[in-house]
Amino acid sequence: MEAVAREAGVIKQTVYRYYASKEALFGAVMTGICARIFPEDAPDLTDDEDIRTTLADFARKFIVLHRDPDTVSLFRVVMAEAHRFPELAQAFMGIGPDRFRGSLATYLRRRAADGFMEVPNPEAAATYFLGMLLTPFHTGLCLGIRATPRKRETEAIIDEVLDIFLCAFPIRDAEKNS
Repeated sequence: MEAVAREAGVIKQTVYRYYASKEALFGAVMTGICARIFPEDAPDLTDDEDIRTTLADFARKFIVLHRDPDTVSLFRVVMAEAHRFPELAQAFMGIGPDRFRGSLATYLRRRAADGFMEVPNPEAAATYFLGMLLTPFHTGLCLGIRATPRKRETEAIIDEVLDIFLCAFPIRDAEKNS
């Protein structure tokens, strides 16, 4: 707290006036970082394009966000401190990952209701899709033992994940022919 006060050019009591503890200050800093890194709204998934194109665009935005150095640093900190600050980890999930998953689940539910896809459990399908996108690189990236995937690798990941995902949750013929 002394270092924070010194950096801010105030006395320690001033910092404590705004933040009751180091934990509260840490929470405020992390919430601010999350708000800066994660878009206010998850990327919109519209019904304007075919399903594969829409999912590929969404996947691209998701991967680009998760390979960003600031996002990787944030994941490292949240993972390291989640056991001490579980409410912060919950807030992080709500600000970032849960919004993406919710947006995708809503889209899948809508496409299934329209008869264009077979998706019995959109929430689970969204979780699987996002997990498959991150699995090839994210853990290694967060551990600092893997290079950031470049555009060619990102596109290969997206194509492979879409192939697998659309086998499990197929597009119906009406959508393929539109």
